[in-house]
Amino acid sequence: MKKTLTILLLFAALSAHCQNPITANGFKFKQGNKTFSFKELAGVVQNNKLANEKYWEARTKRTNSLILAGFGAVGIGIPVYTVIKRGSASWFFTRYTMPLMAGGIICEVAAIKKSTKAKALASEAASIYNASIKTSYHYKPKPELFVGMTTNGPGIQIKF
Repeated sequence: MKKTLTILLLFAALSAHCQNPITANGFKFKQGNKTFSFKELAGVVQNNKLANEKYWEARTKRTNSLILAGFGAVGIGIPVYTVIKRGSASWFFTRYTMPLMAGGIICEVAAIKKSTKAKALASEAASIYNASIKTSYHYKPKPELFVGMTTNGPGIQIKF
């Protein structure tokens, strides 16, 4: 009886200790002493449906922001390259480079907005996961103690 009770208490303590909350810092996450990336967060939150949905929404927005940032870099980079290569700022004010530069700036601003939203969604996914840990693993059971007579003599029964 003592051995069984000790094993149960040890198991409960270890399961509560192993489920540390996730802290988010941009697209870097930390759980206990382990640091993991945005991609590795998918494996952690996959069991929680709502957190997993938020993760995939954040991942989609991050991918879109990276694509927009690439277009913005090309849109800004080509006019700057023409100025450097030609050696004159007059090449900068052509009918092709100004719209390209404006489009690049617009893409960069949109990429920054999408990346910020993706970070917020990733943090929200981590907080949803943390809330589910508190309700499932940090649940304090209310044990019931029954003392009575059995066919073999006095007995004790504990129900969790």
